[in-house]
Amino acid sequence: MKASLGVLLVVVTLTTGHRSGPFRPSAVACSKKSYDEAWTSTGTVPDRLSQVPTVPLHMLFSGVRVTPNMTFDTSQLLRKPNMKWEHDPSALYTLLIEDNDITNQPIKYAHWLVTNIKGNDVYNGDEVASYLPSFHFELTPEGTLDTTLPAEGGKTHRHLVLIYKQKGRIEISGQAGCNPGLLKPPRVIDHDKLQAEYDLEGPIAGNFYRVGYSQGETEKNLCFFRKCLGFPLPAVIAGVNDGPDCISPNEGSL
Repeated sequence: MKASLGVLLVVVTLTTGHRSGPFRPSAVACSKKSYDEAWTSTGTVPDRLSQVPTVPLHMLFSGVRVTPNMTFDTSQLLRKPNMKWEHDPSALYTLLIEDNDITNQPIKYAHWLVTNIKGNDVYNGDEVASYLPSFHFELTPEGTLDTTLPAEGGKTHRHLVLIYKQKGRIEISGQAGCNPGLLKPPRVIDHDKLQAEYDLEGPIAGNFYRVGYSQGETEKNLCFFRKCLGFPLPAVIAGVNDGPDCISPNEGSL
């Protein structure tokens, strides 16, 4: 595919499986101008990213095509996305999905980090931070979980999906599973620092989406994080993360 300032002719994956399957061509007219404006009109560029990615990153979550700034429920994000971008088949790339709107702590958070991707074969890259579906929570002034859905005015977080081109293989210590590493590097990350440390080019492709309160899934994640970290994040929330299934036997000693 060739990017231009006019109209992009996009071929998207229509498979809904975990791995990218055969392509069934579907021509989708996508204005480069409207793509750029989605980043700038929302303030995502320059507030969260210094520049608009060079070309669109074409993504599907469970068969739903991602357009910049669209809102998802966590239940739609349980399976890893399929994605394609304009690439050099002999080059190596890094993929990062990063929550950029965390306010209760001054961090950015990696929901997926894959390095040493040959071409755009994401599933055969090195999964540094295993895939965690994006989720979001807000607390009310009373300390309860805010269950206002995005459609009803509930807050959302932007998750940037960024592709960088590598100059060679890179090695980064990884994190997977249920353990305190969920709140340490490489999960706690900053795309600018990652780019500088490993001399990455780009972002050469990208997309972004929003996630708000997701009934059942937000509660499930708050329970999971308390169990794995050994302490409640951000606090004990009655009826959400205070049950026995959410509490590690070693809580307080991890």
